[in-house]
Amino acid sequence: MSEKKPMNRSEYVAPHKSAVDRSLVLPSHNDIANLAYALWEDRGGGDGRAEEDWLEAERMLLPQNKPTSKGHAA
Repeated sequence: MSEKKPMNRSEYVAPHKSAVDRSLVLPSHNDIANLAYALWEDRGGGDGRAEEDWLEAERMLLPQNKPTSKGHAA
């Protein structure tokens, strides 16, 4: 059985949650873990910053930190 390799940070998109107000949906544990892993890979790996990567991924995925289409050019 092969494991699915997480995408790098620039390719990562959290799963779309239609029919739900996205501002109320918190990221799942797996969403955070996948993005934290991508951040770790982008940095070149190494030890000692797992908590920082996790917190950064969490911050990036929180609804209030996600870019919206309002006020942004398409």
